[in-house]
Amino acid sequence: MEHQDWNVVTLHNPKVAKAKAPIEIQDKRSDEEKALARKFAKLENESDVVKVEYIPNALAKEIQQVRCEKKVTQKDLAKKLCVQPTVISDIESGKAIYNQEAKKVIQKIQKEWGVKFVNK
Repeated sequence: MEHQDWNVVTLHNPKVAKAKAPIEIQDKRSDEEKALARKFAKLENESDVVKVEYIPNALAKEIQQVRCEKKVTQKDLAKKLCVQPTVISDIESGKAIYNQEAKKVIQKIQKEWGVKFVNK
């Protein structure tokens, strides 16, 4: 391996290094885009952990029991309520987030069948 040269060689031109001026970077985004970028940066830097509230298991079981008593499939119930079948299955399995949309679907179920769920 005598034919290889392992010495480090640094190449630079001192004239070019002195001639470089600092580069100014212009931000071409609008004020709205800048504000949105700051907002997202703030969200990324937050260390707060947000707990997502899901449908209570007792309520999910209660909805499922009433649906089975009425001998209605999830698909048929979804058609009657004008929602996707996955919404009904998510509610009954307890995977749905307990937000306004889920509460509206639960209210529609109560209105459709004339029942009042205890475990809200």
